Amino acid sequence: AENREVELRQNYDLTAIVLHWKRSDGTKIVVDYLLHSNLFKEIIIWNNNPQINLEKSLFQNYNHSLESVRIINSKENLKDEAKYHTCAEAKTMACFYVDDDWDASSYLKSLIADFRADPYVLHSATDPYTFYMNLMWTYFEREIDLHSGFSRID
Repeated sequence: AENREVELRQNYDLTAIVLHWKRSDGTKIVVDYLLHSNLFKEIIIWNNNPQINLEKSLFQNYNHSLESVRIINSKENLKDEAKYHTCAEAKTMACFYVDDDWDASSYLKSLIADFRADPYVLHSATDPYTFYMNLMWTYFEREIDLHSGFSRID
């Protein structure tokens, strides 16, 4: 089982996408947890707020290397579309999305284990109705070879 976990981890590296708007303190907490989890090849923070310039120095108080962290400061608020543009920037085949005010710690490891067991379906921690309604949020952009889905947790 341990060899299988290592194989799945190597084949299905993940990028964590953090959407930032105004809650920089929340972003610090989320990024600290994601770094501490050791589950992601990279963490990309998309800053949707052109009034704020995020920098890695915001996260220097934590005892983690920031080599895997990238920040993209957007010139405009792309709202939810930013998730998909950020995932297109990722160096991995799949992305995990989290907002700057969301605590995913209670289900993160289980969700990623489920993903690695069946990486070709959308994985979410929500009720079935919300999951199926959110399948309409599938996003395609041929120019950047992107096919992505999203499921909101309500």
